[in-house]
Amino acid sequence: MGCLLSTGKLVTSCLQESVTSTWFYAYLTGIAQQVKQTYNLPLVLIVDNASIHRSKKMADYRELLKTKFSTNLYFIRQSATEFR
Repeated sequence: MGCLLSTGKLVTSCLQESVTSTWFYAYLTGIAQQVKQTYNLPLVLIVDNASIHRSKKMADYRELLKTKFSTNLYFIRQSATEFR
């Protein structure tokens, strides 16, 4: 999994197991903390419509990310084939 920041920095992680919403939240929290500490800027993340991104648990986590780290997740339209 990877996240490309506007600075050109690539933040990656590799697992040998399935990614869950809880793990994805932990990954995003790490990125959000890094961005907040380094740049003190809000973070905008654009994600696809994978089930872990859209899960009920992740909906709760999205609120925590927004409140604690000024981080917002936006979803690519399902019909946006140019991004696939």
